[in-house]
Amino acid sequence: MVISSPTGQKAVFTTKLEFPTTNNIAKYEAILLALRKARAMGTPRIIISTDSQVAVGHIDKSYQARNLELARYLAAFRKAEAHF
Repeated sequence: MVISSPTGQKAVFTTKLEFPTTNNIAKYEAILLALRKARAMGTPRIIISTDSQVAVGHIDKSYQARNLELARYLAAFRKAEAHF
């Protein structure tokens, strides 16, 4: 995960998921990590780029999160996004 500032500075973060997961959950984990790190850095606004069509569809409300686990991740995203 990379956080880039408007001036071009970059902060790179990695994490290791130590539980069985799917690609969609891993993408949500990365998005939530970005939000937590950006908040900790005092970032007032964030633009998220991801290649996860599922996560983007949930976030922009063009898809419904029918899977219970993904619905929980979406709820965590909604809670985190309130800080920006």
